[in-house]
Amino acid sequence: DWAVSCKLDLKGSVGNLGLEAKVEEKFRTYGPLKFVSIDPSGTDIVPDENLTLSIELTNPLKPPYALSITPAVPGFPKTCHSLSSEKPGLACSVQLEARTEYTLTIADTQKDLFDQKIDKKQTLTFKTADAQPTISMDSGYFVAELKRPVLPIWTRNVTKLDLRIVDITPANFHLLRSKLDWWDSKPVDFAKSGLKPKDKVLAIKGEKNKWGQRPVDPATLVGRTTGPGMYYIEIGSNEVKGEPYEEGGRKKVLVNFTDIGVVSKLSPTRGLVWATQLSTGKPLPNATVYVRDAKGKQTWTGTTDAEGIAVLPGKDKLEGTKPRAPVDEEGEEGDGEGSNDSGGMRIFVQNGTDFTMINPESSGGLSPWSFNVSVDYGGAAQRLRGFMHTDRGLYRAGEKVHVKGLARVTKLGEPLAAPPAGKKVKIEVSGPQGKTFTSTEAKLSEYGGFWFDLDLPGDARLGDYHIRATLESGTFSRSFTVEAYRPATFEVSGKAKESRIVRRGNVSATVSANYLYGAPLRAGEVDIAVHSRPRRVEFKDLVDFEFQDERKYDRYYYGDSEDSQTLVTEDHVALDQKGNASFSVAVSPAEVTRDADLLVRASVTSPSNEVINKTFTIPYFHSRKYFGLKSPGYFLDVKKPQKFQVVAVTPDGKVVDGGAKVTVTRRDWNCVWEDWGYRGNYQCKEETKTIVSKTVQITGGKPADFEFTAETGGDYWIVVEGAIYLYVFYYSAMHMYAWGDGGGSWRSDDTLAFDIVADKKEYKAGDKATLLLKTDLKQATGLVTIERDGVIEKRLIEITPTSKHIEVPITDAMAPNMYVSVALVQGRMGDGVRGKPRMRMGLVNLPVRPEDNKLTVSVETDAKDYRPGSPVTATVKVVDKAGNPVAAEVSITAADEGVLSLIGFETPNPVPTFYSPWGLGVATATQYEYIRDIPGPNTERPATGGDAPGTLRSRFVSTAVWAPNAITDATGTATVKFNAPDNLTAFRVMAVAADKATRFGSGDKRFTVSKPLQLHQALPRFLNLGDQLVGGVIVHNETGQPGSAVVKLVSDKKLTVAGGNERTVQVGKDANVPVLFNITAADLGTTSLKFSVSMNGESDAVEFKLPVQHPSPVIKHHVAHGDAKDPKTITLALPPDAIASTAELQISVDPDGLAGIENGLDDLIHYPHGCLEQTTSKVIPMLAVRELAESLNLAGLRGPALERYVKEGVAKIGKFQT
Repeated sequence: DWAVSCKLDLKGSVGNLGLEAKVEEKFRTYGPLKFVSIDPSGTDIVPDENLTLSIELTNPLKPPYALSITPAVPGFPKTCHSLSSEKPGLACSVQLEARTEYTLTIADTQKDLFDQKIDKKQTLTFKTADAQPTISMDSGYFVAELKRPVLPIWTRNVTKLDLRIVDITPANFHLLRSKLDWWDSKPVDFAKSGLKPKDKVLAIKGEKNKWGQRPVDPATLVGRTTGPGMYYIEIGSNEVKGEPYEEGGRKKVLVNFTDIGVVSKLSPTRGLVWATQLSTGKPLPNATVYVRDAKGKQTWTGTTDAEGIAVLPGKDKLEGTKPRAPVDEEGEEGDGEGSNDSGGMRIFVQNGTDFTMINPESSGGLSPWSFNVSVDYGGAAQRLRGFMHTDRGLYRAGEKVHVKGLARVTKLGEPLAAPPAGKKVKIEVSGPQGKTFTSTEAKLSEYGGFWFDLDLPGDARLGDYHIRATLESGTFSRSFTVEAYRPATFEVSGKAKESRIVRRGNVSATVSANYLYGAPLRAGEVDIAVHSRPRRVEFKDLVDFEFQDERKYDRYYYGDSEDSQTLVTEDHVALDQKGNASFSVAVSPAEVTRDADLLVRASVTSPSNEVINKTFTIPYFHSRKYFGLKSPGYFLDVKKPQKFQVVAVTPDGKVVDGGAKVTVTRRDWNCVWEDWGYRGNYQCKEETKTIVSKTVQITGGKPADFEFTAETGGDYWIVVEGAIYLYVFYYSAMHMYAWGDGGGSWRSDDTLAFDIVADKKEYKAGDKATLLLKTDLKQATGLVTIERDGVIEKRLIEITPTSKHIEVPITDAMAPNMYVSVALVQGRMGDGVRGKPRMRMGLVNLPVRPEDNKLTVSVETDAKDYRPGSPVTATVKVVDKAGNPVAAEVSITAADEGVLSLIGFETPNPVPTFYSPWGLGVATATQYEYIRDIPGPNTERPATGGDAPGTLRSRFVSTAVWAPNAITDATGTATVKFNAPDNLTAFRVMAVAADKATRFGSGDKRFTVSKPLQLHQALPRFLNLGDQLVGGVIVHNETGQPGSAVVKLVSDKKLTVAGGNERTVQVGKDANVPVLFNITAADLGTTSLKFSVSMNGESDAVEFKLPVQHPSPVIKHHVAHGDAKDPKTITLALPPDAIASTAELQISVDPDGLAGIENGLDDLIHYPHGCLEQTTSKVIPMLAVRELAESLNLAGLRGPALERYVKEGVAKIGKFQT
């Protein structure tokens, strides 16, 4: 046992305070690996259905586990997992036979995580007693084939079963749906439900302590002929102790016996139903498809075509409601049927007397998350995509926010288009606490643009504000920030002397700091920190070559994230009179252990204590030579020679001669089916075979060629290795797929999803995408769909051992992306669970590069530098990719770089927004996921400008101009004119353009505002009453010669100045000198400080506003309350320490005693957290305020809205039960 302690006097690197309390962390180190105990043990272990053997050892074990048990127990030791974080060892789920002696052996080859072997072989013996009465069966919802339409139940030491059975049809399912709750063991109360259950008692005979299968034929028990149907069944027994049978509890089952398999695709625009036969896997034509809502009302009907497909309208037409995602608010997958699932719609497919049902909103294993695909289920038939930007993104309270927006709409399979001009846009702005701050309306222009201004009050709350724009087809948003800040006055740049560091060397660089108006920052201090960040090796002249060992990523080993950073070294230097500082620090493989970017961060502190950071990058190469591979494509054609290239490169990108070893291996999966009773699963082992091993010579400074022919399809690794220096090698490996004969030996598993591999990373119109299907199904019928916000195209395919790929033509309408889904179905292929019908689906996102979607926007000003107040003319020109002028609507703004730099504000660009990939709007579901194999009768149970003299600079603005709707003329030009502000800084003129269709663009240009003689403030942002301050201004001399500067201060009565209001200082050439005054804050309010300076015939004058506030908090005193029918006099007495000028009196008149309850209820509804306690605390008050919400007419909290909140809350509480 060890302990690490931190004493109270331990101090940080900054500040002089120690720890608040002593800190101690205890831990234990591991010793040799030894067995400790097993529980339960002995000779009277009851072979419970949920028995777990806990095997404790001294150290955590390393898999695979060298454990065995005799007689054999199904699944052991694969059912074992780590015991706990506190106790090393294993917890093993086992199903034991009664009256049986078992021997468990831990072999002496068992290792722990530290590769230590166990001290000795362990042989453990234990014995089971008589078994308790037990029932083993499937519960919940499942689908069964017609080959044996019975419900198998295994019992041990049970003499009778109590059964309740309900015959379910498409017409009465809605009556049952709301009562399905697999978590509740109490029998369903069918009184007044409209359903008629039948109760039966089933007598059982069997050998003591032996399991026996008891098949239940529900059709016969309800008086029907054995065959297709759906039945709800409850099974109970008062002989069985424990959940769920205690106190009359029941196991519950909803089983559908059918030969119909269904795949559904639901979207806001267009979907489909694909019906197949479970027995053959072939399409089912002429089947009737009908959709019913939560109340059982039939909302749509249709018939499958020859391909078994019926095309569905959008979800809103099927339900008459807005579309919603098929997952709950926390993103959890649905449970199929029951468990208070909120999706009421069901799709029924019927063929004669046979029918089946699917919940199209329960994706389960076909959820987009299974394919690493983003979703977008919102919107209607017409989708909205919008872009908004503000003039600079960061504001102070009391300033004006300028907002410009652009809107485009699209329909299924169509390009973007501008909405009709004149359409209203509803705008809502919410504050940092999520409350509505203001709302307004705007109208769309013919270019799809709108704009508005927002005036922030002087007491606006600091934080993030969110703008939401709403049109009839959707919403989009943008945020901006309100803070108390001071704009940056200078910027920092850095340049390294070395273009790269190889293995070891010095990082030598120069840091430059300049005021935004152009003058150098002198006498500043620079702190240097160098970090390393992992980097992929690439060379600009060899972009088609791969220099990574992809085998690391294939084994799920990613090492450090590319965003992770590690400190290498630090330094401190000073700026010279030109604003430059040079430094040099050493790096070596000891500090940087892999290829990386060296991030050099320079933190510059100015004489006024302003700090600005700048980071620049130097590539670090860990190796002196790299080997790379170039492939002919993503896929290899079987039986066709394929040419690869190998190259050796030094870090400067030059090809060097030498030898390299090339190895080609084929990876196969050897998958076997492992039975656990009548259940089982696939166990797969990776096998590799070396196909090629040869040495190639790189000569003449050119890559070396080698050919490889894939004799069979499948998975291949091409690896190149070469010596860097003695006994040190570099590896590059590339993963390739070969196709054409059998698709390869793909890994088998029990999941519904398989991978689709595309032959390109990006496509353009006119391309043909080739997609490889990595499925283990040898023969299957497939449904190929092109999807995005709905199903756009569909076709059937046949999968054979020699055909496991498809081709998809790429069109303009597919930009910026399209999804391809391939659903495969296979009928029964043999006996048992291994041969049951299977469905698998692959889904891939295909990025499609848009053509001609960008406008070129150039910005020019009539000068590069201006004096404060000088006129500025900015010209914007918009052209297309051919250089032709474009009629466009342009928003033009000029913002202070000192503000933009605080938040890293980038010039707004609409293109990434309008052409970002769409999320998938199609939800796929299938009841193949719920198919259970019904075992045979005897099968055992399953195992589980300059300013004039005297001009005062006071017009300090962060936005110099805002023109949201400038229209370009016939030459593609738009012009704005404005006066340069008084800020001595740089301004960025930004222009965002859009034509009437699908093209967008942006551009920017910088200009500066400067003076030869300047005053920069050296003041805080605010003062507290009574503060004594030594502050003022810093005189900057850029006149080109030294001089004597006279500085004067004029202030109002809120401040007192000691020692006089005038100072004379000597200022050298290119120097800056602080001029400070003794100032005291004498009164509350906003005070004015006017500084002026004159020297060498130049002058400057500036006014600063400074708030003076009280340091004490605002205290509220309750004065009086009560009822009043007549005039009432209230005596007020201020506390003796109160400042009278700050006192406010608030009077609230409340006729019903419920003032403010609306806000309270709204906070209750939208409380952001959702654990069990918090959910309960929300739901119970909602139950109590139903009538109150109705009588007060509270918007959003009445009738169905409140009922929905209550029902969702109750359903969520149920999901917490385990």
